[in-house]
Amino acid sequence: MRAELTGIGSWRLTEVLGSGEHATVYRALNASAYGADARPMALKVLHGALAQDPNEVDAFVLRAKVHERLTRLEHPGIVPCHGVEVIGGRPVAVLDLVDALSLERLFPDRGRPKFSLEASTNLMLSVMDALAAAANEKAVHGRLTAGDILVHPDGSIALTGFGKDGPARADFLALHRLAQSLGAPWLPEVDGWLDSLAAESPPWKDARGARLAFPLAYTDAGQKALDRAVKSRRKKEQKLLEEQGAQPAPAPADVAEAKGAAVEPEKGKVDPKKKRAFKRTREEAQAALRQARVVAWSAVAIILVGLVVEVFGLG
Repeated sequence: MRAELTGIGSWRLTEVLGSGEHATVYRALNASAYGADARPMALKVLHGALAQDPNEVDAFVLRAKVHERLTRLEHPGIVPCHGVEVIGGRPVAVLDLVDALSLERLFPDRGRPKFSLEASTNLMLSVMDALAAAANEKAVHGRLTAGDILVHPDGSIALTGFGKDGPARADFLALHRLAQSLGAPWLPEVDGWLDSLAAESPPWKDARGARLAFPLAYTDAGQKALDRAVKSRRKKEQKLLEEQGAQPAPAPADVAEAKGAAVEPEKGKVDPKKKRAFKRTREEAQAALRQARVVAWSAVAIILVGLVVEVFGLG
């Protein structure tokens, strides 16, 4: 992902953590706020084009304030938000930087199964626990996507991107999409629950009711499966970074050689051209040696025949 900004206000943005339809999330440092021992935070910044629209700015600020209000719950399934401000016309929300991967990064390649039934069940229940906690505060998420669901190394989850006051319909539809995207072979009773979730008039008024009606329960196997998914994805991403680091841009020597200039090989390395020439010389020497041996043995044989003829008077 390409960084749109490198800094905003007193914040120094060091890495892009994710980017969605409305905002980009950066790893950030603010020395003026945290002193010499600056603690990295996650900074959510509204996209520049949207920041020109007052309605988008107001909506962003409202959502961040709802999120900040939910932070007081200290719910483990909700990423803490520490405030929102407008800097240079860009609204910015300050969040805790958590050790987790977004669900969209955990999805394997297209066309392959994503999560087992146990893992999908645990994930759905964890998401609904966070949404139910928000519902207790008369709040909903409203824009829940796979990028807003963060999975910790131990398989637990936390939601970000809250929130707004309003009906739960948007969250019900988001849960329905999430269940379908997980790729789990849902049981018939879950399919019935999903149909109710997507209905025009769901039988529950908020996520608390939907959570209680979900027909499956947490399992240790599901938690271990999510844990393995996080570790496996991180391992693959680390390997990819190492492979990219192992292929640096061509050195000036390589460029010079391509232009026909004389190149001094690095210490401990043999010039490829000299190596090829050496190989040819060695092969030619070996061929000459074999030919010399044939000539020598032929000469010996002729001498021996001459001696036999002379001794026995066969001539």
